[in-house]
Parts: sequence; C-alpha cells; structure tokens
Amino acid sequence: MNRNNNEKPGSSGMTVGINAFNVRSKSDYRYANKLIECLGGLAEDRAFILIGREGQEDYFIPAPVNFKYRFYKLYNPVSETVNPRIDKLFDDVLAEFGCDLLLEFGLGGASDIAFPKVSIINSFEMFGSGNIDGKSSCSARKLKLINKTAVNNIKKSRGIIFSSPYLQDEISRIAPMAYLKTTSIYLGAPDSGEKAGQKVCSKYGIDIRYLISLISSAGMKESLRMLHAYCQAFEKGPDAPDLVLVGADENPEDVCVLLEAINKLPLNSRIKYVGTIPDEDFSVLLGNARVLVFPHEIFNSVETLVTAMNCGCAILCANNNKPQEITDGAALYFNPENLSDLAFKLKLIVDDEELAGFLKKQSEIRAALFSREEIASRLMDFLDDVVVDFKNAAVAKSPENTVA
Repeated sequence: MNRNNNEKPGSSGMTVGINAFNVRSKSDYRYANKLIECLGGLAEDRAFILIGREGQEDYFIPAPVNFKYRFYKLYNPVSETVNPRIDKLFDDVLAEFGCDLLLEFGLGGASDIAFPKVSIINSFEMFGSGNIDGKSSCSARKLKLINKTAVNNIKKSRGIIFSSPYLQDEISRIAPMAYLKTTSIYLGAPDSGEKAGQKVCSKYGIDIRYLISLISSAGMKESLRMLHAYCQAFEKGPDAPDLVLVGADENPEDVCVLLEAINKLPLNSRIKYVGTIPDEDFSVLLGNARVLVFPHEIFNSVETLVTAMNCGCAILCANNNKPQEITDGAALYFNPENLSDLAFKLKLIVDDEELAGFLKKQSEIRAALFSREEIASRLMDFLDDVVVDFKNAAVAKSPENTVA
C-alpha cells in the first residue's frame, strides 16, 4: 500500500518509517532527537512514524506535528528470534501507514521488507590499536560495529547516512558500498539564543574569559598533549584564560587519567573539567568562548564543530584527516604532532582580537550550510533518490521488461 500517487515518485507525500530499536546510547538518542527536530519542520505532506521498543518513550522528544510514534513491547536484545518477529512488526507498520521507506539506526533490525531501507550510522566503537607508516590510525583498528551480520545488512540496504566522514571512510574499507547511495548528515545543536553567558559560566565556576575544548576517549592522547600546549602558551603570562573541558564522563577510567594529568600541571587551577553538560549550556559556553579547541580526529564528534559554527564560535582544530570538510575556511588549523605549533596558535587566537573576530564571522557564515532547514532538504532529496532508484529497479526487473 503506497500513499505516493504523485508524478515524481518519492517526492511529496512520502511516508517514512524510522526504526529506533537499536538506539541505546546517550549519543544515539541525542542524534535521533536532533534528526526528529530537523525533520519536524518539513511540510505536512511528509509523514514520519518512529518505531521503537516499549520503554524508549521517555528518551525521545515530543512528536512534532507530522510525526507518529509507535512503541512495541519487546525483550532485549532485539533480534529476529524474538516473538513476534521484527519483520512481522514492520509488515504491520507498512500495512497501517503505507510507508515508502524505512530509516534504521545502526545496521541491525528489519531485513526482509517490501520497500527500500536506509541505514543511519551515527557512532561506532573500536578496540585494539595500530599504526600506518608510523602514525596512529583508526584504520588500523577493528570496528566493533562491523561483523558478518552487519555486512549482510549493508548489502540489504539501499543507502547509508553517515554522521561523520570518518565513519564513511572506515566502513568503506571493510564493507562493499559501491552500489549504495551514501550521504553524510551533520546535526549540531543550534545557538541557544541565551546571551547570559556570565550566568552559565558562574554555574560551572568558569571565569568569563575562557577557551573551551571537547574531550573524548578516542582522542585522549591528543587532548593530554593539548593540556601541555595550553600551559606552554600561558604559563609565563600574568592572566591565563580558563580552559574548559567538556565530555568524556561516560568512561570513569578516562576521567581519572584526565584529572590526574590536570593535577600535575602548573596551570591546574585554570583548567575546569565539567564533564558532559546539557546542550543548551554547551551552546551558551560556545557562544561566549574565545575559541573552541578541537585537538584530535573527529570520530563521532562532528556535531560539536557544527554546533560551534551555529553559535558563532571561533574554531582551532587539527589539520589531520577531515576537519576541513566540516569547517573549511571557518577555522584556524595546527599540526597535531607539533605541541609548539598548537601552543603558538592558542596564544595567537587569544591575543589577536581581529583574528578571533574574523574566525567568529567565518563560523557564522559557514553555519548556514548546516541549518536544520538545509540539512532536512538535503536529507529528503537523498531519500527521494533512494525511493526513485528502488522503484526504477523494480520496474526494470518486472516480467514485462524481461527479454526472453
């Protein structure tokens, strides 16, 4: 039952199912809710049905006007051995809502459905370590996400949406994607609109003059190097700005390593570790910071760069791999292997008012590419293409088009 009777298949009138069975981590829920907010502003002729497990209700934002939520009572972990089968549940959704396409978080879930499926890959875990040509590389590690079942699910998808250029690069090395449609959708938080930066700074014990940096378990080595660069840049000055560290509190071992390192530094009283904080507070801090220092590979943190640009924050980030794909000219870059280069750039961006102002302006300009409206438009164009491709393939395979 397809509701789409328009001349152009896959355009207006599309009904999209969103499979949230595999959404479990905080980062995945954050990404899912940002996606829902992004899609929630589309015209009424686009309909969305969020399909999840019972008990997930409280983790999702209230349904926008063109969304419907459906939660099923299933036992964890979700698998096709669960009764009723996941495929049967999606058959029921298809019959009731007339879905044209299914979006799935992760690479598990429904496999045999009668309409195209697109996987959304937001995060991954890695274990082991390795290096290529003497340099550490995530390519030399093993993605926990990828196994035989995941590869088979990739083959059954019509397309994949990535939240990071690293994800696309890494997975393309392991799983065949040449025949798939792929795109990257970067969902950052918007500017909170709150100008009371001093109030939020006071909440976290931060001086009004500060730098801000994201800490992640995957990039802890680079973050520790950044701490030493900060001390090198400001230890001899009379008035060092605060360095505010956000994130990493989901791994207690990493937090301990970080706090021990901070305690040994000469400027430890100026370094404030605040852990993971609400998006609205983070946006306020970014909007009032001198600069966001991004010392490591992006991994799963593209949204931080997008959020910084949405908030008009100057950005200082590593020149390795792919930060430039996100920031382009809206950032000042440093060599992550050269501590002195990072220290010099930190001092430069704090002392040079004109440079800091220029970078803030560039962030504001670049942010227009990542507005909710722009992302929603790109996403729906991508889904339209997938539906059209799926229908064209079905027509090509129909008996009347088969040459005997």
